[in-house]
Amino acid sequence: MLNKKRLLKLINNNLSLIFILIFSITIAVLSIYINSTENILGDSYRDVFFYLIESLRMSGIGIDGYDYVNFLSPLIPFLCSILFRFGFVSINSIFVITGIFYILGVLGIFLLFKLRFNNYISLFSAIFFGSSSLVLIWTGNGTIDVPSVSLTILTFYFMILSFEKNQNYFILAFPLAILSFFAKYTAGLLFPLILLYFLFKGNLKENIKKYFKKGFLGIVCGVITAIPFALYFYINKIPLGFIEQAETIGTSVKTTIKLQNDVFYYIGNISKFIYNPNHIISYIFIVILVIGTVICIYEIIKYFKNIAKNKNKYLFYYYFIIILAIANVIFSFLIVNQISFKYCEINFFLTTVILSIAFNKLNSKLDTKNKKIYKCFSFDLLMICWFTSYMIFFSSHLIKVDRYFITMMPGLTFLVATSLNKILVNLDSKLNLKINLVNITINKHVFTKIISLILIILLLITSFSYLTIDKRSELAENEKDASEWIKSHDNNYKNVVIYADRGPIFTWYLQKEVVYMGSNVPTHDLNNILKSNNTTYYISIEKYDLFDYNLVKTFGQVYIYEIKD
Repeated sequence: MLNKKRLLKLINNNLSLIFILIFSITIAVLSIYINSTENILGDSYRDVFFYLIESLRMSGIGIDGYDYVNFLSPLIPFLCSILFRFGFVSINSIFVITGIFYILGVLGIFLLFKLRFNNYISLFSAIFFGSSSLVLIWTGNGTIDVPSVSLTILTFYFMILSFEKNQNYFILAFPLAILSFFAKYTAGLLFPLILLYFLFKGNLKENIKKYFKKGFLGIVCGVITAIPFALYFYINKIPLGFIEQAETIGTSVKTTIKLQNDVFYYIGNISKFIYNPNHIISYIFIVILVIGTVICIYEIIKYFKNIAKNKNKYLFYYYFIIILAIANVIFSFLIVNQISFKYCEINFFLTTVILSIAFNKLNSKLDTKNKKIYKCFSFDLLMICWFTSYMIFFSSHLIKVDRYFITMMPGLTFLVATSLNKILVNLDSKLNLKINLVNITINKHVFTKIISLILIILLLITSFSYLTIDKRSELAENEKDASEWIKSHDNNYKNVVIYADRGPIFTWYLQKEVVYMGSNVPTHDLNNILKSNNTTYYISIEKYDLFDYNLVKTFGQVYIYEIKD
């Protein structure tokens, strides 16, 4: 009986967590099932086939060519290769692996935001993140954005726990940071963010002594986690792909300066990222964000009015530094299309450190009456820096891809959650005051609970309705059919030369090198290239009149050419 009571108490205390698990598992399973039963990997999913090719190599299946897959982030291909070694050589393997990370991400958001908000706001935040169109469409489809951001969320959760509650969590936080990085190299920005959080706490000398021992142990665990990946790179003589990737982005402004870079692309499409089919639902949350921002600005002004009452002559200088720092952060974003993103990021991080120092000094100078200890300052500034640093990074890149915003979704979720919290706190205080005046007894914060639950129900409806959208790709079906035809048409297909303008896709389906042929090649040149390389088959999504090749089969958008006898 006692065990039963304890179990019921445990369940009651963790109802929200259980609900989040049920929600995220249901969405993940449905997404994996839909993606596995429908051919979805069409035009926008070529990268998935690169990860599959790398997974084949890691599992011991030799695939020639495609050396550039060695530059890919290795974690997801490595996990996928484990399933391949057990005989599950299927595209569904990568769907399952990437789908599991969705569960970790939604759960991580709930746990992370519980460190800052009440249970209802944290629950709303997890559902908001997990039901956004952008996250849903890239869940369980083989791409690495959701796995990377999920690991980053868990990294920050355990890192903050390490600083604020129990330093033993460093042992988990740093290995997770390493895994986040190898899940997607752009997650490397989390390392300066971790350093920033440490600096935000102030009292540098005291904190170094306080956190050195456990922090160093955590770093050692992180290094141990990185060793298998480093050995894989070394043994296979693979260059460090993230260095070349960073250099490419860093020099893109200089080499393509004549092209127009829309730095406001991601900001302008936020409504689409929240909920794409119906922007009206997105606008509800944008209105919440705007109102909450206005309230925050009002509270900041009120805060500085309290400062003005203080006679301390140094306060004005700290006030000036904070205003200047905020202006410089905005400036860092606006100049991303003029100079390398590296300088913008350095400027941004240094400015943020100065801002935190000034704010901490400002609080310490206030007298007891006006002093306001902002306990969540480090957490809030970290989340804002998370959002802004990635906004600068990806806005500097000339190529804008919607899924890149997934790395900013936790930051956007925080901004919406903070805005909603500000609105509900103010609403609760005013409504409770009016109710008390007329002597009506009502549960405190009831309006917070009701409004939060209404928004959660709305998000649940939109998330499940979004899964009903038909994601099937006719091109993906045609390519799969074309591959099956070649297998049945030519038993010797493994030993002949095959070219394709979507080479990686057919390399996976045929599990042999299918040489990639660039698009827009003139017909005469294309014929000569194929002939000179003893090509037997050419697979294309364009129709050609090739002199030495016959069009032998057509599957919708896919044309198969075979060399003439």
